[in-house]
Amino acid sequence: MGSHGVGRLHIVSGTVKAMDYIEIPQNKLLPTARNLLGNQSWIFQDDNAPCHREKVVQKWLENHTVNRMNRPG
Repeated sequence: MGSHGVGRLHIVSGTVKAMDYIEIPQNKLLPTARNLLGNQSWIFQDDNAPCHREKVVQKWLENHTVNRMNRPG
């Protein structure tokens, strides 16, 4: 959710591994950002869960130019 509206909901059940997590921004976050913001810049905020910090996730976010808010652990 953001100042431009609410995005696509994804319900998670159980423990989320890094590769499972990548599907969420790929299938929900990026399409929502495009729909709500077009080409405007935006910053993604996650809750610092362990799967969010995995190297494969960090690389995916970097490759898809997702700007993240830095937060302490």
